[in-house]
Amino acid sequence: MRRLAVPALVLLASLIGCDDGAVADGGVTADAGVEAFSEPSPPAAPAPPCADGWSDCEPPAPGACPAGEVRFGDRAACVRLGSECPAGDWPDPLPEGTGHVFVRAGATGTGTQAAPFGSIEAGIRAAPSGGVVVVAPGVYDEALAIYAGVSVVGACAAQTIVAPTGADYAAVEMLERDASLEDVTVRAPPGGFAIDVANTVSLRDVAVEGGTRIGLAVRQSGQLDATRVVIRGVTGEPESGFGVAVLSGQATFHGLSITDCEGAAIVAEGEGGLVDVTGLYAARVEQGRPEARVVNALGGARVVARQSLIEEFDGAGFIAEQDGASILVEDTVVRRFGNEDGTGVGAFVARGPARIDVLRAEVSDGVGFGLVGRDDPIGASLEDVRFVDLRAGTLNGGFGVGWAGAATTELTLRRVAVERVEVSGITAGGGRCVLQDVALAGVGTVEADARIAVGFGSGIEVTAERVSIVDAVGSALLVDVGAGPFAMRDLLIQSPRPRADSTFGRAVELQAAASIARARIAESFETGVYATLGASVTLEDVHILDTRERVCAATTCPQAPGGHGILVDDGARLDARRFVIDGARLCGALVASGGELDLADGEVRNASVGACVQVDGYDTARLVDGVAFSENGINLDATTHALPTPSPPLP
Repeated sequence: MRRLAVPALVLLASLIGCDDGAVADGGVTADAGVEAFSEPSPPAAPAPPCADGWSDCEPPAPGACPAGEVRFGDRAACVRLGSECPAGDWPDPLPEGTGHVFVRAGATGTGTQAAPFGSIEAGIRAAPSGGVVVVAPGVYDEALAIYAGVSVVGACAAQTIVAPTGADYAAVEMLERDASLEDVTVRAPPGGFAIDVANTVSLRDVAVEGGTRIGLAVRQSGQLDATRVVIRGVTGEPESGFGVAVLSGQATFHGLSITDCEGAAIVAEGEGGLVDVTGLYAARVEQGRPEARVVNALGGARVVARQSLIEEFDGAGFIAEQDGASILVEDTVVRRFGNEDGTGVGAFVARGPARIDVLRAEVSDGVGFGLVGRDDPIGASLEDVRFVDLRAGTLNGGFGVGWAGAATTELTLRRVAVERVEVSGITAGGGRCVLQDVALAGVGTVEADARIAVGFGSGIEVTAERVSIVDAVGSALLVDVGAGPFAMRDLLIQSPRPRADSTFGRAVELQAAASIARARIAESFETGVYATLGASVTLEDVHILDTRERVCAATTCPQAPGGHGILVDDGARLDARRFVIDGARLCGALVASGGELDLADGEVRNASVGACVQVDGYDTARLVDGVAFSENGINLDATTHALPTPSPPLP
């Protein structure tokens, strides 16, 4: 780069010199200075998730339940499943119904209380519509088909066990309307289902154990209403081993606990498929399988999960994928996922075309992403969500919100906090993004290949209000080439930090059309605001404080120390109005390499050099329209300064 031509030096000297009575170089013009500077507003904090049974909205602490008890997502304490086991054969009082038939394992009677049947199947055949088959404690080696209008009620789930050893399909078939099952444990036959539903039926206080395919299946004509269901230990390959599989049917759960299933906890598939669950607890699902998932909606199905607690899994927590699939999550905690070997995809995953919406959630202590999008198009919204303590794994995790090669059709973040994540905070590309009340703190680590706290890639339109970024490693905010328009109001950036190689630590880097109004940027490295690669930028009511030189300036990079409040180069244009640049280590404002910079109604103070101009013949009148230069080492310098390399495009 060449030095500034002499005529431009003379012009700037005349504009800020002493001919009109103002103080000479290093002084202030008589009528310059920022007026009516408007400070940015901080973001509002997210509301925490809260379930009915959590005290003060605190989820239960990690830990196994005592023997004989189970956990549901909306309860703070472990509970017994179903009725307490009676001292004798029958529950007291007896369940309601139009007629009772009694069953006790090994008996040889006729179905009365005094002389019960010996098998549940016999009791079902004898029961009238609307009748109840009352089953004494015991192990029943038989497969069941429950008829229309018949209820099978065990004395207690802990000791009333249906366990067919010779069945080749399902332990219990519920294929007729208004069949019901209560207070029973069902053990699936090898290679089969535990319970198969294909009509309007109900379950209450039912435990499902074992099996190698599906614990509970709801097929196309199935309409299940279930209260307090426990499923555990279903094994199988990723294509099976599901706790619940809803295949174009519909299932509603009021309390669902799924543990130690290898394939997935819940799979809903097919047009019209629906799982609506309140009080889900899922743990130890798919451990060691990074490609698997806990809750999966695909192929047009929908999952609604409220008041859930999900923990100890590898792979994905909630994943919506394929055309028309959607997931709605409310008041949910996802924690302790992935593992230290690096596997783990993330808490919330969308694979296009699909949609995921999250209201009031906390994601913590995981390896992987908080929310990740893959393939396109994708829609997602987060409201009142907090991501904290997420680490990177072999699948490029350690993000709060990240899109891996995906283009969003819509991404909305309202009252979202991202804290202590290892790589990046929020990245997105394509479609439209809305941010309101978003706070990031402690994003990136010096040791990791830290990227950016907030970044937007090609093809995305962004509107943002009230965003704060504190203590980010790498760059705080990047708007990539091809992104935009980008509009942000109320931005707070404090103390971005360099990476281990002493590079970056930048506050704002803009490579596309962007506007920022009401911003406070403090203690960045290299640059406060960097416009490059043809960007068109406007700044209004912006305060840039204490832009520091690179850490290596005194050792390995003295020729390129950085420390610029505003830097414009490589064909970019920047317009700043009502601004303060205070404490830049090198240049308050630097224009170079085909850049264009216009400053109005502002102040540059306490810089080594107020304005650095590296464009031959630049009209320096564009830098002093109502602008005060005060307490600078010098107000103008035309020496060539090394420029930073723009950040590469987002992946």
